[in-house]
Amino acid sequence: MEFHLLISGALFIAMVMTISGVGLTMRIKENRKVVALSPIILGCVTFLVSFYLFFLMHIRFNWLIYGNWKPSWLSILLGVSCGIVIVPLAFWIEAWLTQLWYKKHISKNLTFLYMPVIGRSEAMDSVAQLAHQRFIFLWLSGVSSFGEEFFYRGVFLLGGMHAVHQSVITILLVQAVFYGINHIAFGVPAIIGKTILGLMLGVVAIIGGAFASFLLHLGYQYLVAKQFMESVGEYR
Repeated sequence: MEFHLLISGALFIAMVMTISGVGLTMRIKENRKVVALSPIILGCVTFLVSFYLFFLMHIRFNWLIYGNWKPSWLSILLGVSCGIVIVPLAFWIEAWLTQLWYKKHISKNLTFLYMPVIGRSEAMDSVAQLAHQRFIFLWLSGVSSFGEEFFYRGVFLLGGMHAVHQSVITILLVQAVFYGINHIAFGVPAIIGKTILGLMLGVVAIIGGAFASFLLHLGYQYLVAKQFMESVGEYR
């Protein structure tokens, strides 16, 4: 039963992000505002769902902080050390998939129920513009990253490992898939790349807890910002 609660929470987050993404695009003419508001909405909805399931499923706080090890800062250090090696791979894989995907001249834009929504090219270019405002980009990255790690790697993965009767592999894979789906606005390569990132951050969380995965998620966002700093206009 508890696993169904986790699935429902992930579906609710995906539904809210889809509806809000389409709604914002239809009502706001400036695409950069959509890109800026989406992380705030994501952070808020993941916080709300996380806290709800945290108390409903009687998840213990130390499960989220220290992962599957006994409480120790050594486990966090080990998780971060492991993540420094494997998490950048997700960034490089997504970059390679994106380059390969669009070399095949596959459409860069998306529609939802035949309604025009922000295209992948527009979304990426808007993120690139936002990356030049470092403080805002850092703040938005912190909000979304903390919310995502709290839910996907914290409540879903680490909480689920203790609270539900499912294998660790199953929980690890499912949370990664839902995490990837949330990035549909950036195209198929982003969904695949973020699913891989979700798997790698999940491994980090199992070793060192959600705090370690949060630190590595911020590191990933730094790589994204660095990439986008020189990319304004290249996605059109």
